[in-house]
Amino acid sequence: MNLEAAAVTRLRDYLLHDHSAADESLVSSPATIEAILRRIRPFAEIMYLVMATDGDVDAAERKTLLSALEVLCDKIVPPVQLETLLDEFRQGGGIEEEDRIQMAAARIGAEKQDREMAFLLAAAIAVADHRLEEVERTTMQWVREYLGISDRRMNELLAENLV
Repeated sequence: MNLEAAAVTRLRDYLLHDHSAADESLVSSPATIEAILRRIRPFAEIMYLVMATDGDVDAAERKTLLSALEVLCDKIVPPVQLETLLDEFRQGGGIEEEDRIQMAAARIGAEKQDREMAFLLAAAIAVADHRLEEVERTTMQWVREYLGISDRRMNELLAENLV
């Protein structure tokens, strides 16, 4: 799956619309980097949880997720900070996966476009290895449910974006 697909590009543009690339010092400032990380964190956590649902995050999967996050951040956030973010997700804080998905979905907020993009990114990660195992199906069902996406809308989104 090409992570530079239209859905990811649209999300990146949407997420970063307040960050003008015209002023390079502003784009790479610590405050801007922190704002971007705060904005993408719930999206990234859902993607991570989908990827890790089978209990095994291999190097290729981690690299795929890091590449997706770099695209979402428009390469503004240094890779080492994205690695740190993934390490935080890996630790989990003793919270069950379903509860973490529910909390991350709540942090995404009520905007329909945000919720749909979070679902699409999770779906892209789920099928990045060209297969969808039963445990991933269950996790994607939680993602869909906690993001408030109906079965009908899910099918439309997948048909429009993951071809």
